[in-house]
Amino acid sequence: MSLFRLRAPMLARLRAALPPQVQVLTAVNLGALLYGTQVAPAVYLIYQGGTVPETRHDGLAARIAQTWLAVACARNPSASQSGAPAQDDAGVIAEQVLDALAGWQPEGASKVLVPAAFPYGGDNPEATVQLVPVALAAEFTYRAPALRGS
Repeated sequence: MSLFRLRAPMLARLRAALPPQVQVLTAVNLGALLYGTQVAPAVYLIYQGGTVPETRHDGLAARIAQTWLAVACARNPSASQSGAPAQDDAGVIAEQVLDALAGWQPEGASKVLVPAAFPYGGDNPEATVQLVPVALAAEFTYRAPALRGS
C-alpha cells in the first residue's frame, strides 16, 4: 500500500468522466504548476496534505484524512488582458471535476469524497492560461502490518 493509494482511482475516475480533449495529469504542487508549463485543457491532481483525526491507543491504526486538489487548467487566447474567458473555461472544467468526484467513494477510501476549502489558484503571469483548483477531502484507514488481515 501507499500513502497515496487514492490517487490512482481518482485519476481513473477523472479520465473516464471528463471530455477526451481534457488531459488528466499529476503535479507535485500548485506552485510548480503555476510557474511551469501548463497543458490545457487539463486537470492536474495534486496531493495537498493530510491530518490524522483519530488513532488507536497503541498507534497501530489510524484514520488518515487527506486533501487533494484537482486543478482545472484552460487556455483562451482572447483572455490576453483580463483572463476572464480562460477562467470561465477552467470553471466549466472545475465543475465537471466536482460532478465526477464529489460524493464518490474511491476504492481504498473509507468515506465518499467531499468538497473542501478551495485555495486561490494564484496569479498566473499569463492571462490566457487560468488555473481553478477544486479541493476534495478524502479519508482512509491505516492499519499497521501487525493488524493487516485481521
